[in-house]
Amino acid sequence: MCKGKKISLWLISWCVATIVIFGIQNGQQNMSLAQTSGVEGKVSEADEYFNEGKNQEALDIYKTILAEHPNDSVFCARAQIGMANAYLRIGKQEEALSAYEAALVKYPNDLWACSAGQKGIGDTYTSMGKFDEALAAYSVVLRKYSDQPEVCAWALLGTGNVYQQQGKVKKAKKTFNTILKKYKDCERVISETKAQIEVIK
Repeated sequence: MCKGKKISLWLISWCVATIVIFGIQNGQQNMSLAQTSGVEGKVSEADEYFNEGKNQEALDIYKTILAEHPNDSVFCARAQIGMANAYLRIGKQEEALSAYEAALVKYPNDLWACSAGQKGIGDTYTSMGKFDEALAAYSVVLRKYSDQPEVCAWALLGTGNVYQQQGKVKKAKKTFNTILKKYKDCERVISETKAQIEVIK
């Protein structure tokens, strides 16, 4: 994550959601917190499977979360993006595109989900070879979600990758250099960008 940046919006929302007010009894509060913690654990389990490359296992859990906890918008938003990512990784591009687009509709107030979903749309179009659509999607991320620096950095990297695939080497290099200058604290993106620069030297 970007160093020195505010904590992710989904986590802020979760913290707010677990604050029980208006005189709710302690027992009811503990139940609410336990239920939220359970959903969080399932999302974390799915994320771990995804990071390990166990895409189908991750996908199954994300789907279960969405089916069983439809009212938990914070973690459902995270599961929605996770499900879309898993679909994209296993090559189900149409399903991935639909899932990313659904995130924008279902969770319009979750800036992290919307920015990640919009960036995912760009990634999906890139994988489909629809470069104009990909560039348009990445452009939306950069224009609308400038307060999400890491997602913007990844979107800009996606933009550079599209230019590279189109044979527009000068544009690709310029885009990659912009990332190095503008998003210095986004270490993972910087590392990927440097690798791409080496490829086109």
